Amino acid sequence: KQIINLKLLDFMPDWLHDKHRKKVAPTTYKRYVGLMENWIIPSLGHIKVVELNKHHVNAFLESMEGKVGPRSQQQAKALLSAAFTFLFKKEWVSENPVLKSEEITCEKKEINPLTYEEVQRLIQNVSGTYWHARWVIACFYGLRQGEALGLRWSNLNLETGELQVREQLQTINSQRQFVGLKSKASTRTLELDSETLRILKAHKTMQNISRLSMGDKWQEWDLVFPAKDGSPLHPKVDYKAWQDNLKSCGITKHRLHDARHTAATFLFD
Repeated sequence: KQIINLKLLDFMPDWLHDKHRKKVAPTTYKRYVGLMENWIIPSLGHIKVVELNKHHVNAFLESMEGKVGPRSQQQAKALLSAAFTFLFKKEWVSENPVLKSEEITCEKKEINPLTYEEVQRLIQNVSGTYWHARWVIACFYGLRQGEALGLRWSNLNLETGELQVREQLQTINSQRQFVGLKSKASTRTLELDSETLRILKAHKTMQNISRLSMGDKWQEWDLVFPAKDGSPLHPKVDYKAWQDNLKSCGITKHRLHDARHTAATFLFD
């Protein structure tokens, strides 16, 4: 009887905060909370879960059009679907109505990798600077920004040439924190070539000099690509340096994530 009268409002917040939170990244959880509180609950919260159908879902998604982008609509639909998948597995509902709702089309961002000649020009332009190792790791090994900024020296073996990608840095509640990777498949061990090892060793020497010059102001996070004082580098600073370095050697603007696609292109070739 309680299940028959259970409204989405009575179920979804507890499910998201207690159950689903453990299954998603902190940044995704924060985004989901906003979608639930600002969109899902105000629109569908009053409906009993056993009565909610595809028409409710379609009307809800249509109500979002023009107010948020297709990506937010997709995420709201995904969150709602995950909630009903949980309910279905518990046998509290007979089906997941979200699966029967209309598809949302979202334009994919065009993949725009750099050419090999452009990468050579970029690397030569930053040779001997802090950014030399950073862009080599980005363009040839395909680490995501959070993975690169969260890379620690303890993840690197400069003797065997192994780089372990095990965690990433993300901003959570205005604080830079180490969190798990995007997925289990993201955990990987990469083999570094001799030139990359030479560049990383030079980078470490440069960092040791900075550590000595900073003295007591140095913050030890063991990061390969920290800020000047050893603390986590802000993603916006990292992104600006990427754009500035591209511009300084005459390369048109590229997303930083294009460096990851560049690495994939080189591996494929």
